[in-house]
Amino acid sequence: MPEADPTPILRRCPDCGSGVKRVLRSANDKRRWDADAWRRYRCRDDRCNWQGLLRVARHRRRASPPASGVAALARMGRITVLLLMTVGLAWGGIVALQLMLGL
Repeated sequence: MPEADPTPILRRCPDCGSGVKRVLRSANDKRRWDADAWRRYRCRDDRCNWQGLLRVARHRRRASPPASGVAALARMGRITVLLLMTVGLAWGGIVALQLMLGL
């Protein structure tokens, strides 16, 4: 088990310099192209009311693990099944329309 960093990064409010606490990111925060590099914080001082994004320290960023072969095959299988179901429903709809129209 890795040990905790003995010198934690002390985050400060950019407006008043007080401490900040981490809060949940909004959906828009997560849609950013570099979302993994940012975290949302709120100032602990009640008079300040600052809330915003601060960069994550480089050593704290985690690279996402590459998908395993089994996971990739399972994902491709699900996509194939969904495509086949879509094609089948479309074909069934065309046949039903032809029967209704008497073609």
